[in-house]
Amino acid sequence: MMTMYDWTDFLRHLSQARIAGDEGLEELTNEMIGSQWLGHPGASEAKIQVAESRLGVKLPNSYREFLKISNGWANFREHVFNFHLLPVEQIDWLVSLSPEASEAWSDENVSDDEYFVYGSQQDCIHFRVEYLKTCLQVSRNYWDTAIVLLNPEISLIENEWEAWCLDGKLPGANRYKTFWDFMKHEPLQNYEFKF
Repeated sequence: MMTMYDWTDFLRHLSQARIAGDEGLEELTNEMIGSQWLGHPGASEAKIQVAESRLGVKLPNSYREFLKISNGWANFREHVFNFHLLPVEQIDWLVSLSPEASEAWSDENVSDDEYFVYGSQQDCIHFRVEYLKTCLQVSRNYWDTAIVLLNPEISLIENEWEAWCLDGKLPGANRYKTFWDFMKHEPLQNYEFKF
């Protein structure tokens, strides 16, 4: 099946960029360093469908394709990739994993003009707190660093969901149109690597 997401090449380049860095290598196994791969074996279609049945939704395409190549992703540290993407068997709704999360911030009205801005012009304070109640958590919960969420309330591209990175160092969330967009930008902020 043809896909518009070249996860294999992208994740291999991301792994190599991380391993070539000189910080936090002690967190990587010898196998990761030797193979130049920070991912995990991919999830089968059957495993993805089991998770979708459990959650009651069809996962967004770019995230599904990612899971087929790597069922989760190793944690990066040193202010680069401060979250560990979970295997599909462990993802769940934010309110199930962290019930206090939906009450962590007060509601404010964010206009469409403020909200639907992506890229360098986006202000991370302009996110809709009410969407936390329906977000899917796809990373371990590191509230003091970062947490990765998929937001089914916003689908700007067919069969895709908005991706969020809530970071303890930010007053809000960095938002991306898709999980693919998120992965192309968020983990690479401190690397000389573009894809």
